[in-house]
Amino acid sequence: MTALELIISALKLLGVLAEGETPTAGESKDGLQALNGMLKSWKLEKRLATDLATFTGYVLADPMALGDGYERAIRYNLAVELAPEYGKAVSGEVYSIATKSIANIKKNNYTVTVKVAVDPALLPETNWDINA
Repeated sequence: MTALELIISALKLLGVLAEGETPTAGESKDGLQALNGMLKSWKLEKRLATDLATFTGYVLADPMALGDGYERAIRYNLAVELAPEYGKAVSGEVYSIATKSIANIKKNNYTVTVKVAVDPALLPETNWDINA
């Protein structure tokens, strides 16, 4: 999927575009600025940044190769980002999907590192020989 296709999809979710319509040059430019701004802010969040580590910005025709769940999260969250520019209210369903899709990415990217230290005096004195 390209950046333009995601922008079109987000504008459809808002009801700004109907099926088969394409955005004007201005709408495409505004959508791209919103998309790049949103992804740059996501890059700052550790649990969202896994697939955005090398992200610097997209152009409209760029194919976007992202990990599982990112396409949906971007579509719905971009709709939320663009809504105020078009004087549109975001439906409860769009908002819910946007929120859940971000939560799923964060949950998927969440890792816990546990370091365990054991006092050597508590360990039994044994000599292990794996060849024995």
